[in-house]
Amino acid sequence: MAHALAVLDSALRLEAVDRHDLGRSHDHARGRRGVASRHDLWDLADPRAASPLESMARWQCVEEGVPPDTLQLPVHDRTGRLLAVGDLAWRVPGGWLVVETDGRAWHDDLPGGDRRDRDRDNSLTVLGIHLLRFDGGHVARGVVGSAVRHALAAARRTGG
Repeated sequence: MAHALAVLDSALRLEAVDRHDLGRSHDHARGRRGVASRHDLWDLADPRAASPLESMARWQCVEEGVPPDTLQLPVHDRTGRLLAVGDLAWRVPGGWLVVETDGRAWHDDLPGGDRRDRDRDNSLTVLGIHLLRFDGGHVARGVVGSAVRHALAAARRTGG
């Protein structure tokens, strides 16, 4: 299911289809074997998902009962400068829980990528943002949704 969501997200993001076209494809698929258990995918499809990794992480959160409140959350510092755009985000008391999904190409192919991520993560922490960071291995192991569910519970217990 996660891969199917990634395909639908990508089709919308790349503007290969629009919401109307997506609805028509859903109508054409109705009644076919296996589609009845996947109707929610068409509603979950979102062009804001920037990568298949994000889509698959989001699906794990949906499966755990903690769908994100928003995708691509802009986070600004106290002067208004954009620090980051969080892949997935949930409102928690006093702020946000943000999930970042790290694709190999973005982080491994850019010189100094690790340092930039650490500096940015520290800036987000100073702002009170709760941050979880996952890579393809985490997504492949299916641990994202559970980790988010636990982090949300902890943030809500402690009030932020």
